[in-house]
Amino acid sequence: MGIEAVNVNADTASSTLFKDIASGRYRVIVVNPELMNDARFLELWKAPKFTSRLFNISFDEAHCISQWGEAFRSEYLEMTRLRWLLPKNPTTPFYLTSATMPDAILQSTMATLQMRMDNTTIIKRSNDRSNIHLMVLEMQHSAASFLDLDRVLRLDRGKPPSFLVFMNKCSETEAYAKHARKLLGPEDQDKIVWFHSGMSRCFCSPNDGFILCRRVAVKYVV
Repeated sequence: MGIEAVNVNADTASSTLFKDIASGRYRVIVVNPELMNDARFLELWKAPKFTSRLFNISFDEAHCISQWGEAFRSEYLEMTRLRWLLPKNPTTPFYLTSATMPDAILQSTMATLQMRMDNTTIIKRSNDRSNIHLMVLEMQHSAASFLDLDRVLRLDRGKPPSFLVFMNKCSETEAYAKHARKLLGPEDQDKIVWFHSGMSRCFCSPNDGFILCRRVAVKYVV
């Protein structure tokens, strides 16, 4: 789209990159909450050329601020400090997006980011979609055997349609992907891949964006 953007992570965060950001080279900057502990990142908020150009601050998967901040990623709670770092006038809007934000999580997240109800617009849409259906099947085997997943995906019946399976652990994700590959023919085995936050950039091909996803999942692409 011709928009200069950069993803700041452990691999790309350098003093040169932060200088480029401060100079206004990029229009979209994607960062992780862990950068709240990086002095170079915090210095950006002292640069008028940077703060005066801020259009908005968007939080994707915003429910993680509440659900993860109290658990294993305390940096999510640190993002409340942005309120004190931003210039008071004009006010930079905060955008929160999530498909998993019931009222209790919404209120907790807003409290963490010091968002007031009197100047916040909340847009809710139903998750009822014509192409999404819920089905519950009773497990007949142990979870470790993966046999129930095999039964649902029907991998033993030839080439399956595209699917995405979410797992609880990175180790389970890799184990099932390797297991599922054995059920397909040689020509389809490389179409089953796993992705999670512990993967290195060199693991995926240049066309795969899986390492940018925080989720733990197995994916099959037709």
